[in-house]
Amino acid sequence: MKDSLKHAVRDDTARRRTGVTNFHDAALRRARHRRPRTTRRRSKKINGTAQSTEDLAILEQLNLDYIRSDQSNDVERFKEFLAEDFIIQIEGATLNRDEYLEYIAEPRPFKDLAVHDVNIRILSDVALIHARVTLTTLADGVPKEALYTDAYQKREGAWVCVAACAPDPIAIA
Repeated sequence: MKDSLKHAVRDDTARRRTGVTNFHDAALRRARHRRPRTTRRRSKKINGTAQSTEDLAILEQLNLDYIRSDQSNDVERFKEFLAEDFIIQIEGATLNRDEYLEYIAEPRPFKDLAVHDVNIRILSDVALIHARVTLTTLADGVPKEALYTDAYQKREGAWVCVAACAPDPIAIA
């Protein structure tokens, strides 16, 4: 018999014996009995519960400090937690850290700044804070709201704000 015919007969015999009709089915059966190579059991999470709880508390406080510092023109507090390479997109412009600190030093055009619906997501050494603020403009007394996202990074063991996006507030209907 030719070699190709021998292989075909042998393969056909193996199929009948195992009940497998093609190579793909056999591969699926083997895969069911072993753990996939791409997943490993880990004894510890990348961010342990205690670490995440501590980081979450720190980020919650930083978010509150950001809001309070914005309302009260506290440039010194901003200097403590804004990264040197911080940027923000606000009122149609992108500002660096120094430009933003100058902006914060100006009298605030609003009052009653309050934060709502805070969602903090820790992604290894980066954290995103999504939230909504409400405020009242001083010029016309109109209540407004806006959504914002701040990005923090853990550098040398401390969380610093590296970026922020705060669109113009819109009137609350």
